[in-house]
Amino acid sequence: MYDLMFSFQDIGLWGMTAMMSPLSEERARASQWARIGAMLGGLFPNLIQPILGFRDKFSFSLSTMFFVCAVLFCFCGSMVSMLAYNAKERVPAPPNEDSFIKNLRVVKDNHMLLLLLLGNILERFRPSIDEIYVYQEMDYNVFGKNMTGELASTIFGAVSEIPGAAGMFFATKVAKRIGGMRNVLFTAKGLDILTRVIRYFIGYKSFGRLAAMYFVGSVASIPKNMTGIASTALWGDSIDYLEWKTGKRTEGIAFSLQIFIEKMGASIGSLLKGLFLGWMDYDEDLAEARIPQTSEKFKKWVWPLHQLGPIVGIILYIICVLCVRYPAETKMRVEKELAERRAARMAESGESNGTFVGDDVLGVPK
Repeated sequence: MYDLMFSFQDIGLWGMTAMMSPLSEERARASQWARIGAMLGGLFPNLIQPILGFRDKFSFSLSTMFFVCAVLFCFCGSMVSMLAYNAKERVPAPPNEDSFIKNLRVVKDNHMLLLLLLGNILERFRPSIDEIYVYQEMDYNVFGKNMTGELASTIFGAVSEIPGAAGMFFATKVAKRIGGMRNVLFTAKGLDILTRVIRYFIGYKSFGRLAAMYFVGSVASIPKNMTGIASTALWGDSIDYLEWKTGKRTEGIAFSLQIFIEKMGASIGSLLKGLFLGWMDYDEDLAEARIPQTSEKFKKWVWPLHQLGPIVGIILYIICVLCVRYPAETKMRVEKELAERRAARMAESGESNGTFVGDDVLGVPK
């Protein structure tokens, strides 16, 4: 029930980024700041892992601690996200009296949207496991003091994300410099593959190797943290393209499909991770007692699956991104002609919402 209600909010929140401005550059900036907010909010759930690292000092079980964290973060996150209600929609929707099924069929003409959807789902088909299974039985000597693997990896993980977090503020400028948001996605995914290979050979068995491995990861985090901004901006562009091509806007359906694919992909990813943990003879009772895993298969494959396994999904995603064709010339033409159509509709109806007036073909408020 929680996830159902959260989905309504999620669709409204991200769908609104396509309605906040008729201009792609302004939508990109809206997506940028929304993703920055999501990144800041995501820092708090990262506290779960170090909290679990201290579980031997509490009398609670793992399941109890997970439940408390879930209630706390879900409730607080939902309360904060209600602030998005104050955002304004500035793109006038064209007349649309068709049924849901007819509008859903229109999506087939949005090739950019379908390629992004396909890329998101294919990226989840990867043989990988989460980092918590790598570090939960590790202990590191840090300047003469013992530190659990959960705590050490969380600290390094947070520090290594600082360059990526700072880079998010320059996402739109980087996109202009390298030829658009599509190239941001391609660059980020390509660098992710390269650094994963490097980190695999560095390893994690000592504190020094752990530090070096996360340092390399910090380089990849710069474009990697821009991918959410780039994909959200491209979703908005795809909706403009569909309106230009068919006369219909499908923010609700498009972002519903996005959320659906993300949730379905997350389910597929969780299923695959569970299957691989079972294949490696992972023993959750040993993990609960902080006893190292005894399975030789687990010891052999835990690091390759964590570092190299995701590359399979990344390559599939890159293939889909490379098929996206929406050059800057087409984008400007779409924006110009849509503005002219909207102005004509408003002139015919004698309405004005302060956004499109007369022959204002760029859609800039006067």
